[in-house]
Amino acid sequence: MTVPTPQQPKRFYSADEVAQHLGLTNGHAVRRYARLGAIPGHRLGGRVLFKLDEVEAAISAETNAR
Repeated sequence: MTVPTPQQPKRFYSADEVAQHLGLTNGHAVRRYARLGAIPGHRLGGRVLFKLDEVEAAISAETNAR
């Protein structure tokens, strides 16, 4: 998986790709967190897709709130 750099356009990632980036075994937790509103997801064509920068910002905000 390629993490976007400032030169690359931001793209959407699947729950499994986000899970891999976060070190999780599969995308089930990512989908559950999105369903609960803990991380932002975008519904496109019947799928929920994610932007890594938004997911990381949500995780960082939650971590800093504790």
